[in-house]
Amino acid sequence: MKQLYNNVRYAIVEGNDDGLFKIHRRGKDSVLHRASAEKKLDVGLYEMKLKGFTTLKENKIKKVAFESEVIENAIKEPVTLKLKINVVEK
Repeated sequence: MKQLYNNVRYAIVEGNDDGLFKIHRRGKDSVLHRASAEKKLDVGLYEMKLKGFTTLKENKIKKVAFESEVIENAIKEPVTLKLKINVVEK
């Protein structure tokens, strides 16, 4: 949905209990990376759930939704992403 382009913030909501990963904003992009160089990532599969939330204010959502309640509700609905990261030995 183009209305959300550059207007979403992501958060790790499941699967990062050890705090091994972080999400940072770099300009308009969100980047998932290792939280710390000191924290070793063991070889294996890491599974996480991320949620993306709109950063648009209510008045802006109404404007970009073209007076459509369906589009407005879709913009407000969080996006859920399920990630699988496979760490292998070098």
